[in-house]
Amino acid sequence: MTHLKETQNLTHAELINLIEIKEEEVNILKSDNNMLRNIIALIPGNIFWKDKEGRYLGCNNNVAHILGLSNPNEIIGKKNEDLFDTQFAELADQIDQEVHSLAKEVYLEEQGLTINKQPATYLTKKLPLFNSQGKVIGILGVAFDITERKKMEEDLKIAKEKAETANHNKSEFVANMSHDVKTPLSGIIGLAELLTYRLTGQENLQFAQAILYSGQQLLSFFNNCVEIFKLKSSDITLHKERFKLKSVVDEISELYQPAIKIKNLTLHTHYDPHLPQSLLGSSVGIYRILLNLVGNAVKFTDAGTVSISVSLDQKLSTNQQVIIKFIVEDTGVGIPKNKQNVIFDRFTRLTPSYKGIFDGNGIGLYIVKRYVQAMHGNIHVNSQVGVGSQFIIHLPFLLPNHHNVKNIQHHTIQPINKDNNEHFSLHLVGENQKKFINTSIKVLLVEDNFTAQLMGSSLLSSMNCEVEIADCGEKAIDMFKPGKYDLIFMDIGLPGMQGDATTQHIRKIEQNSRHQTPIPIIALTAHTTDNLDKSLLKAGINNILSKPLSRDKAKKVIDCYFVRI
Repeated sequence: MTHLKETQNLTHAELINLIEIKEEEVNILKSDNNMLRNIIALIPGNIFWKDKEGRYLGCNNNVAHILGLSNPNEIIGKKNEDLFDTQFAELADQIDQEVHSLAKEVYLEEQGLTINKQPATYLTKKLPLFNSQGKVIGILGVAFDITERKKMEEDLKIAKEKAETANHNKSEFVANMSHDVKTPLSGIIGLAELLTYRLTGQENLQFAQAILYSGQQLLSFFNNCVEIFKLKSSDITLHKERFKLKSVVDEISELYQPAIKIKNLTLHTHYDPHLPQSLLGSSVGIYRILLNLVGNAVKFTDAGTVSISVSLDQKLSTNQQVIIKFIVEDTGVGIPKNKQNVIFDRFTRLTPSYKGIFDGNGIGLYIVKRYVQAMHGNIHVNSQVGVGSQFIIHLPFLLPNHHNVKNIQHHTIQPINKDNNEHFSLHLVGENQKKFINTSIKVLLVEDNFTAQLMGSSLLSSMNCEVEIADCGEKAIDMFKPGKYDLIFMDIGLPGMQGDATTQHIRKIEQNSRHQTPIPIIALTAHTTDNLDKSLLKAGINNILSKPLSRDKAKKVIDCYFVRI
């Protein structure tokens, strides 16, 4: 009424002017509304909105074209059942009701058609529409064509599966090749070693030693090639354990003493007295690093000294973590400046093998670098031609305490050995767990290869062992009785029942008989697989040795489990 009275007091000219203003405002609103509809109509993707009863209130051009409508307005008032087949309409109504009742957005993938009537996959998002009072009055739907993305995902999935299959096949090939090559080579090395102990004539002894040395060189090269494959195909996994650093350094020093004596060199070791007695980290990683660095130092030094220095970097160490500095130094041929930046690359040699100046395959320093990186350390070299070389490594370790030791996965079994330029380790038992022997040790050798049988039985017999042979797992189970044998050497790659399954059967026999002391079972393997040690531990294997079974390894096993009286 107030507005009516006000307009009654206006002059005719003022009234006309007011009407024109209102008409202009209405035209602007209509223009804005048309512009908004045009914008919505042209937005890419599929857009639509409905009321609470499921009636369409509008859509964009894409939806209209896909549904075969001449323009977006034709969708107004229609429901899902008017536009789609019964199954799709019921599913869409069900999802709409979920959006209404829960008042929350829903994502889903739907199958539909493109504007060109081609099959397509859509990612649809449905959201509730609210009024000013916060009540749901409808839904808004937005869908995007993800057909190409789904195709790319499927292609990537297929490519990933193919790559995994190829990598698995490659790993299987390397594992099988390792077995097929190392089995006969182990026989050659083992028999050659036996001959060095049995032959008396100097010339024949030299021939046997030459065969043994050549076999060991070939085996070392083969193992390095296999390790290169493993380093290339996957990351290095190093298990943390509590260990004594000095023991690792002493083991390296002991290993190279024969070569040092042959070349009339001097090997110095310096161990910082301020270093903690025990560390938490990977002793295997340190061993591999020092093994290759000291090996190179001995190889490239014809006169003078090789030294290993281990010290504590007090500036970088903390109460929880220590930084250990290793220096391997020699008075050898040295490395030219222009070669020092490439010596850590794979297969890089200072002199080609065909020139016969130095043996080797250009793998050792690459392995060193990969292990240093895996242990989060760093390495650099100082060298001068004709003077010598110095390799400096910094590696971080934790200080053992109750908190960080109790959850550590101890790496107590390693299927590798010194003869192959690899770390040799046994899971040592306490003195009170060792068996006292005053007679020969009764050994069951489970091995299918004739040469390995001959070599193993001869070697063990020469060490005061009584050896019985089973050429398959089934025969080993038939022969085994609790208390009959003191020790079992178990080949893993057996025909029929494998060595791990055979071990499981033997452990069940022991449990059923309630035999108090389980027999030590030592795995012998020529295979190379990353998870082999875990599966063998689970099967009941005590320790793992890589073929060939040498006198040194056999002695370590016997000393580990037995005390002769």
